Amino acid sequence: MLRPLITLTIEYVLAYIVYRHGKYQKNVLATVLFFLASYQLGELLIHLYQGSSIGLRVAYFSTTLLPPLGILFLEKHMKRKFGYPLFQTIGAVLAIIFALFPHIIGAYSISESGMCLQMSYSDNFIMKFWSAYYQISLLYTMILTLYSMRALKDPIKTRISYRFFIAYASFNLVSMIIVRVMPQYQASFASLMCALALIAAFIFSNIACKLELFNPIKEKISTMRASFLGA
Repeated sequence: MLRPLITLTIEYVLAYIVYRHGKYQKNVLATVLFFLASYQLGELLIHLYQGSSIGLRVAYFSTTLLPPLGILFLEKHMKRKFGYPLFQTIGAVLAIIFALFPHIIGAYSISESGMCLQMSYSDNFIMKFWSAYYQISLLYTMILTLYSMRALKDPIKTRISYRFFIAYASFNLVSMIIVRVMPQYQASFASLMCALALIAAFIFSNIACKLELFNPIKEKISTMRASFLGA
């Protein structure tokens, strides 16, 4: 229970910082951070109210709305259209279905360590469609990001694209590798991916601040290093 509590607190704080102080696409990235945190809130509610469907509703409503936001970010980033309305419509419909009929999702259990949610998804068309929608959206976003790294001429925007790709790889590709190497985590894939997304949350926050979020920390380290070497 402690892991989702810590993660959601950090991500909600980052969402607030980005919304108040962000300089680049702050509304899109603050929304991403909000839904990342809300998935963790869903996991926390599952831990607190086992047997109730409220946590599952919150978690899967939130995570289902996330993938199209990456496409929206890239549309604004490159000033081109990549099909965001279609992906957002599909995501919104699925999110509403999960909020109204959570039994469609399947059954869950909590791992022995209490750190991860283990899912046993229902073998129905909606869940198969959701799984395809989710991974296709993420893969499509990563491909578009690689394309933007080559197409954009602005060096700052290229750096942002590079970091955006790293953010996606940090939770999606890494989760796939972990599950491939350790199949016992297959049932915890969604929980694992959203936990690793904490890394992406910091990267998204840095992007929203035009890669300046960590500058005060870097300056402090540089000052301490200079003082140490000069001593």
